[in-house]
Amino acid sequence: MSDSAPRRAFIPFAGGHLHIRCAGSGPPLVMLHECPRSSLSLLPLLGLLAPRYCCIAVDIPGYGDSDPLAVADKAAGIDDFADALAQLLDRLELQQVSLYGTHTGAAIAVAFCARWPQRVKHLFLDAPPAFNGGEQQSMLAHYLTPFTPQRDGSHLNALWTRVLDQQTYFPFYDRRAQTRLAVPRYDLAFAQRTVMGFLKAGEHYPTAYRAAILYPTAAVLDSLTDVPLNVFCLHSDLLAGHLTRLPVHGAVVKTLADISRLILQPLDRIDLPHRSAEDLCRRQSSRRRYLQLQNSAIYAEIPQDSANTVTLRNPFANPSPIGAETGMPTINIDLPGFGFSQAGTQPLTNGHSGRRQILDTIAELEQLLGANFTPATTGAVSLLYFFAELGILPQQWAAEYRRPAPPAGQFPLPDLRLSWSGSHLLAAWKTARDFAETLQQDNADSDYALQHSARIFHYLMQSRETFVRLLPAPLSTVQQ
Repeated sequence: MSDSAPRRAFIPFAGGHLHIRCAGSGPPLVMLHECPRSSLSLLPLLGLLAPRYCCIAVDIPGYGDSDPLAVADKAAGIDDFADALAQLLDRLELQQVSLYGTHTGAAIAVAFCARWPQRVKHLFLDAPPAFNGGEQQSMLAHYLTPFTPQRDGSHLNALWTRVLDQQTYFPFYDRRAQTRLAVPRYDLAFAQRTVMGFLKAGEHYPTAYRAAILYPTAAVLDSLTDVPLNVFCLHSDLLAGHLTRLPVHGAVVKTLADISRLILQPLDRIDLPHRSAEDLCRRQSSRRRYLQLQNSAIYAEIPQDSANTVTLRNPFANPSPIGAETGMPTINIDLPGFGFSQAGTQPLTNGHSGRRQILDTIAELEQLLGANFTPATTGAVSLLYFFAELGILPQQWAAEYRRPAPPAGQFPLPDLRLSWSGSHLLAAWKTARDFAETLQQDNADSDYALQHSARIFHYLMQSRETFVRLLPAPLSTVQQ
């Protein structure tokens, strides 16, 4: 893997683990995303900066793949997110960094800088929020609507509608000519990333939003006198109008390349020890980690006690201590392109070659870990159903698949290609719901069935690009 390609790692903090994406080599630049998205939304900018910076894009607590704060959601403030960032920098042994944040990430960056100005070499703020009192009251009342799973999938329709509305109006619930965006954003992939941000954050999604809405960014920024900073935003940004509320001048630019130039301009004055993504990711957790293979990075959960067995991680089970489901220490993994694992430089293909790729990956893992592989725990056998339907189930795993899994073809896999109608979400939900209810016939608890449906749905959507690539494409006009 080249040093400019993003690496991923889980870094311990008080709430569990923070997920980061790192790329490049040079002075360290920490990057904080907007809510409800994740570090994934920072990759386009990271790609422009990584040739000259060591970029560390963070999933803030409770978003993306990071665990939530160890603080009650409604009690959490921006300072709690800044504390988590301080813990991350300590773990990575970064005493001083440049800091970039956008929207919620910008508010966290300001709070961090106010508390630890000596740790920030240069502050870059992209569309920092500066809501007035009336806006705060309105948004707290209407912006943080809950999304509770419903059996008919109506929660997904409501969420998709909200995200599309906010590409035209801000805030989304106030659809008047005065709130219509000057430059509407019709971006299907962006809408999908936003929906996934909401779904991954789940019940924790309002936490950072609430904290950023209430944070007095402008007042705190006025007190930062010792840290060099740049403030800017795209002309199409939802919060472009907030720049005039700040005590410092902000530049309004047209493209992401313009933003990258603003961040690169002071580079010669940023005299910090150079770091590399490879070096920083070596500090990843010993329990949740990425194993670098020849063509991919495999996510693995490794128990505290030594283990001589590798098995597939069961993404459908309730979260539990590593190894608890099997009753013995096992290393649980996601296959390339599924769950938390990266697709790799040679993505899986349907048929014999895909099955061969899986077996080659397993063989490489066995050699790396010195452990033997077994296809699935009792709970994860259901996973093999999806692999069989995708045409990538190795013949050697067939006996495991036939145990408690549904008969082949019982649940046709959904078309997960993106659609402006949101049909890909409803198709995934129907498959997940029907699958969960079949597996839970002996459990009459409807709430449990909904929770199980949600876990299967999240796995399908998290692995969506792999499903799209492997499934035969039906005739339609939707996009990948």
